Amino acid sequence: MENASKALQIAAGMLIAILILGLIVFVYGKVSNLKKTEDIVNSEKTVADFNKQFEIYNKSGLYGTELLSLANKIVDYNEKYKESDGYLPITINITAVPVKYNGVGFGSAYSSATSLVNAYENVSSLIISKGKESLSGSSKTKTLSQWDKSSEKELKEEGILNNANFNAYKELKKLQTEFARKKFKCTKVEYDTNNRIKKMVFKDMEL
Repeated sequence: MENASKALQIAAGMLIAILILGLIVFVYGKVSNLKKTEDIVNSEKTVADFNKQFEIYNKSGLYGTELLSLANKIVDYNEKYKESDGYLPITINITAVPVKYNGVGFGSAYSSATSLVNAYENVSSLIISKGKESLSGSSKTKTLSQWDKSSEKELKEEGILNNANFNAYKELKKLQTEFARKKFKCTKVEYDTNNRIKKMVFKDMEL
């Protein structure tokens, strides 16, 4: 009887141990699944937050200034996150009616954000450089940027209003204004296998 009692105790102990082990495995599985679910939700939120900053440009009636802001944002992203680290670069394609003066300005097509940013910076640099040039009127001398702030009456009196050099400066400034006021529409957005934006296509609404 004593041996039978000990055997029952041992069996009961083993059964309890098996139940506890089973409970531990069950709880671990639940916690593990919960963690996986949390990771998926967090990953999806990260992707959604990432896309949101670019998807606000997915519309019609996008001004040139907004398109330039997007291009700068893409350039910053591509410089910060490298493909060698597992991040795909974002590309942008733009077709537009050219806005140029003496071969300078904005072209009909851009295949990258960098090319658009460079075009804008080139025009800006030329305006700054040109604006520093001196031009003498009938009684005073000013830089072109200073003359540009003068009243039409003063420009007429000083003989500056129809000056070729002054008008060239005005035309350069006009390039920026015309591009800024252009309206574009997003015609296509592409996503990678992780559902992150990888390409955006825009078209001038004049086309």
